Amino acid sequence: MNLPASSGGVSGPFGSALSSIHDSNDPYVAVRSLARATLAEANMIRPPFSAFLIADALGVAVRYEEMEDEGYCTTRGQLVQASFQRGKRQVIAQGDKNAPVIVLRRIRTLDTAVHSRQQFTLAHELGHLVLRSLVSRHYPEYEFETDDREEEAFCNAFAGELLIPTALVLVDLRERGVSAESLLELRRIYRVSLQCMLVKVGFLFADLLVIGIHTRNGRGLELSFATPCKNRHFFDAGGILGLVERAIQGCRTQTETHEVLGDGSRSRWVVHSSPIHDGHRAMTLMVRRSLPPVLSDYFAPPSKDSGESAFCPLSDALAMWAKVGTVAWRKSPDGRRAPSWQRGRSQPPTP
Repeated sequence: MNLPASSGGVSGPFGSALSSIHDSNDPYVAVRSLARATLAEANMIRPPFSAFLIADALGVAVRYEEMEDEGYCTTRGQLVQASFQRGKRQVIAQGDKNAPVIVLRRIRTLDTAVHSRQQFTLAHELGHLVLRSLVSRHYPEYEFETDDREEEAFCNAFAGELLIPTALVLVDLRERGVSAESLLELRRIYRVSLQCMLVKVGFLFADLLVIGIHTRNGRGLELSFATPCKNRHFFDAGGILGLVERAIQGCRTQTETHEVLGDGSRSRWVVHSSPIHDGHRAMTLMVRRSLPPVLSDYFAPPSKDSGESAFCPLSDALAMWAKVGTVAWRKSPDGRRAPSWQRGRSQPPTP
């Protein structure tokens, strides 16, 4: 089976297959388009987007087992066989034996953070089903690998777009602004884990925004999470830990300007550190001092005394939507704009 080589930085066979099917140089464009199409198929237009309701709308059964893994995909027939191998009775005898089943780890806690992570796990496994079914339909002889790191990355992107559609979250961020408070609020609105929301926002504003979570424990302050991960070292800049400590102790947002060394050059960043209301964590947002005008609705106005140029991923996102033609807008019953994901019916929202 000969697959066309994929540009856009992806050379694996799975990415090449997705790119050729979608007629795009970037397989991630295809993946996020498929996630939006999946939401349309499930008739879901506003948050929260429950992965469990989406699975039910697609006819995918969800089962639970005591296991170490977070989750995996299988079929009814394989699940029945596994039950016999464990010495149990046949627990799934009805339905098509080839129908898809997603098995999740059984959790015994009411912790909302744990349940939010399981939402992402289920969305990730739905990504495997959707992406593999598409590739199999176009390339029947394609042989899937069991631990394909490229496929896992695509499924993470699928899950992120399924639970937090780019078009919707950009509208929400414009209304609320990008701050620790707004991100915590959006995490509750979309009912996803805080890490999932921060990774999504970090992706949208790459090279303009760095987000970190510091946790205070017996050894002092530790950086427990950072996105984009490649800029994790930004938090090593002198004075930032002191800013975070003051935010936690004073229970209020602290703001300073710091100079950070990255990619061989120094740049100036406005640093906001805000306590997370659990008493021992703080969220720190580092915003590039020089911002393009298109982002004025999301962050503070750009500094007039700085001549730095900045990369604008939002323009890339809008160009992607215009090219793919998957985002259309219409009025929902309550008057808010909502995407209908109808191909080529309308222009994407302007920033």
